[in-house]
Amino acid sequence: MKIRIKILLGYVLLAVLVVVVALVGFRATHSIGRNFDEAINRTQPVLQALQDIRFESVRLRGDAYRSVYEVQTPASPGVEAAAVPHHRFAELDSALARYRSLVTIHFPDEAADAAKIADEIGAIQEAVEKLRGGALSGAEADRALAALSGSVARVLDATEEAAAAELDEFVAHQRSVDEELAAQERLIAAVALIAVLCAIFAGARIARLVAQPVVALRDAARKLGGGRFDTRVAVTDDTEVGELAQAFNSMAEQLAGSMVSREYVEDIIDSMAEGIIVVDREGRVARVNHAFRTLVRCTDDHVFAGNPIADYLPDSEVIEAAFSTPVARHWIETKMPAADGEVLVVALSVAGLQSTNALAGAVVLVQDITERKRNEERLSYLARYDQLTGLPNRTLLLDHLNQSLSRQPWKKGHTAVLFCDLDRFKFVNDTLGHCVGDLLLQSVADRLQDCVRPGDIVARWSGDEFVVLLNDVANRCDVGPLAEKLVAQLSRPTEIAGHEIFVTASVGIAVSPEHATQSDELIKCADIAMFAAKAEGKNTCRFYSRDMAERSQERLQLERALRRALQEGNQLQVHYQAQKRLDGPLIGFEALVRWQHPEQGLIPPAQFLPVAEEAGLMAAIDETVLRIACAQARQWRMEGTDGLRVAVNVSDHLFRRGDLPELVDMLLAEFDLPPCALELELTEAIVMSDVESSIRTMHRIRDLGVDLSIDDFGTGYSSLAHLKRCPVQMLKIDRSFVNDLMTDPNDAAITEAITALAHKMNIRVIAEGVETVAQLEALRRYGCDAIQGYWLSKPIPAPMLPAFLLRVGHPLAALPADMEQREKPDCWAA
Repeated sequence: MKIRIKILLGYVLLAVLVVVVALVGFRATHSIGRNFDEAINRTQPVLQALQDIRFESVRLRGDAYRSVYEVQTPASPGVEAAAVPHHRFAELDSALARYRSLVTIHFPDEAADAAKIADEIGAIQEAVEKLRGGALSGAEADRALAALSGSVARVLDATEEAAAAELDEFVAHQRSVDEELAAQERLIAAVALIAVLCAIFAGARIARLVAQPVVALRDAARKLGGGRFDTRVAVTDDTEVGELAQAFNSMAEQLAGSMVSREYVEDIIDSMAEGIIVVDREGRVARVNHAFRTLVRCTDDHVFAGNPIADYLPDSEVIEAAFSTPVARHWIETKMPAADGEVLVVALSVAGLQSTNALAGAVVLVQDITERKRNEERLSYLARYDQLTGLPNRTLLLDHLNQSLSRQPWKKGHTAVLFCDLDRFKFVNDTLGHCVGDLLLQSVADRLQDCVRPGDIVARWSGDEFVVLLNDVANRCDVGPLAEKLVAQLSRPTEIAGHEIFVTASVGIAVSPEHATQSDELIKCADIAMFAAKAEGKNTCRFYSRDMAERSQERLQLERALRRALQEGNQLQVHYQAQKRLDGPLIGFEALVRWQHPEQGLIPPAQFLPVAEEAGLMAAIDETVLRIACAQARQWRMEGTDGLRVAVNVSDHLFRRGDLPELVDMLLAEFDLPPCALELELTEAIVMSDVESSIRTMHRIRDLGVDLSIDDFGTGYSSLAHLKRCPVQMLKIDRSFVNDLMTDPNDAAITEAITALAHKMNIRVIAEGVETVAQLEALRRYGCDAIQGYWLSKPIPAPMLPAFLLRVGHPLAALPADMEQREKPDCWAA
């Protein structure tokens, strides 16, 4: 519906209401006028007739009086007296008849008054008739005139009464007309009021229908002008305003698709993690975002607005430079103070703010890189310095060494490298823990720094290895005393965490240009010399020589050959050294690994085991020996040799690998061996390192039925509190105590004490390294349970075992048919 039709309908409704009010008023006015006219038309003729009666009565009386007067006093002799006119009677009767007719029609209730008037008129006429004859004496005439006057007076009174009655009737009628007029006025007022209210309601309704969508469009236009492009207007009708609303919604959708609102942009800016500063053309801050306020620890935006950018960025010339070119500049590092006094390191990206082909300011992106710079410095420090000791690490040492070697051609001095390696540091780690080991390394670093000159460099190379760089050494002979000083300084006891620790060092020395002119070669020469010092007994220093290099090369070749031997699996052999009860039969053999090299022949363990230890091959060697030993024990059982068990040494590498119990269980099942046919020998270092874990692993092995023994007991740092918790069945007294048993009372006392202590704990004792009868007798006196050593036998290859068994009275026998049903033999049985 069109708007003009709505307005036209409103005017039509208003016109209808006006017509209704006019019609009601006209009807009321017409009714009142008609009633009033009716009252006038009824009353006026009656009153007129009464007036005529009165008039005619008075005239008749007057004529009567005049005629009598003329009779009594003639005007002149001979003149006859005038008679009363006859037509007066006719007019009076006519007036009376008209009155009676009107009363009969309009006032029937007043008929008595009309009859009364008629009677009085009759009296008048009778009196006049008497007077008309003229034969009356004077007295009679007077009486007749008096009667006439009385009759006329009564007629006048009667007419007055009748007129008063008609007037009362007229007044009553007029009152009813007035009441009707008031009622009609009230009706008109009510109708007019209703018409006004209907007009107001209809007008308001029409105005609302017309104005509401217009107001909605106005409000939506204001929102859209404010940047809220999601504003839409509900289309409620099909008028021109509805069409306008549809056009507005279409325009808003097009705007929303082509641009974003300012509020949306503000939200984006405030949600950015990097700080943003908008600078005007005068170099003042126009606005900042939430990230920048958080960065500088100030949440009040008004603090920044209008202030020079130089108050916050000391390098404000970078911002000013952006005004001269629209090219953005990225990641400019600078410093910026925060509200709490902290100086922040920030990276700026500055771009000019383009407006109508002119630069109106600049936008600065501020990224806090304080923590990143700290991390970079920290990483740079960690990349060049050792975190534990604070010494330069390998990278920084090589930098200094390269610089020193590069200056050497222009100087007459020498550059010396001292490669220091701590002796038995692994033993300290294993027995006292890594925390104590770390404290020891820190103490060693402090001692080394105390021994060198201010210009020299002490660096941690790796693990327990340190390198000392001596710059500009005037004489090569000065290096040796300094190295000896380092060795002596490190050999002093150290108190760490309540433990008195003795540690020594092996030092290798290489000097440029005699030994090498390149940094890596010089370090290599010093490393080779260090290994030579270790090989010569440790706790000493050695200068590099060419024969050391040859031995080092041989060692490298030996490691490669050992790896190939493990891969091929046929070069490693096991020799067996007998173990015997002191006053009884053989109890078994200890499996000892040997390397049968295809070219070099038999290589002793003392030559290749240190290489295997350093190369991380010990676990593989132990697993190979354990498998060969189990196979040999299976062979003994198949050949009928009952009651013999094989003891296998287990290194720390295999024990710490975590799967030793599973490996033992698998091999026992694979070779169908009883658990008593196998014994595992552990060192004190294994037992005392990570005691709780070690004891758990030992219990798992004992749950399989396999015996455990502690090898070389008394040479380490055994704790009796831990020893009593270990499920071991045997202690092996180290050969170092047995060798001097007859000459050193201390060794004898230690051996006797170990034996007594073990027996008190229900643990058997075996002494290794027994070579003489005197040693045997001494061990018998101390109560030792078993022996092992050259007095009994050297390590024997597996093919020679049958002959050895025959020699010691342990003949081979055929496997009994009921072997599997027999009880497993106990090699310790009497």
